Amino acid sequence: MRRVLWILLFASLGAASEASAWAQTQAADPELNKGIQLVEEGDFDGGVRTLSAVVKRLQTTGGAPRDLTRANLYLGIAHE
Repeated sequence: MRRVLWILLFASLGAASEASAWAQTQAADPELNKGIQLVEEGDFDGGVRTLSAVVKRLQTTGGAPRDLTRANLYLGIAHE
């Protein structure tokens, strides 16, 4: 089941080069950047706390779709 979810996740990102360039760009939201950094450093619990708050805030305020997508992506990685 997990393998299927990962396949669907990566398939939705499109071409690998586009995903790589996309992942390397910094968001204007400092909390989103902090959450992504925590996940990339292996602090998954901290990433879940930070990114959960970011997702909730972006959904409430109608934040940038790209930021919301990145927040959900890294939140999913942190949960995994």
